[in-house]
Amino acid sequence: EFFGQIENENLDSTLRHGIIKERMASLVTDTARAQLLEAFGYETDIMEFIEMEHTPKNILIRGIKKSEFDKSKYDEYLKMKEFWGFNHHFERLMKETMEKKMNL
Repeated sequence: EFFGQIENENLDSTLRHGIIKERMASLVTDTARAQLLEAFGYETDIMEFIEMEHTPKNILIRGIKKSEFDKSKYDEYLKMKEFWGFNHHFERLMKETMEKKMNL
């Protein structure tokens, strides 16, 4: 999701190589998703569910709702978002879901 978005001048020498940027973007995307879920009260587990020889996109994020919104974890997520320079569609969806829940 973040291939076209991630940007950090301190990492220019790494991100200028397409294949490296693609892999980095994939890992950053999965990390951001897990962090966001944790901020919204999910206990997450990230695991490989298909071996790398079959597909490079083999990470499964499992989340179980355990608590409410955690501002400190959300702040961590925001720092990561600022560092990598991305906008996350999933973040908007999580916020909308939380707002709907609060208005019920």
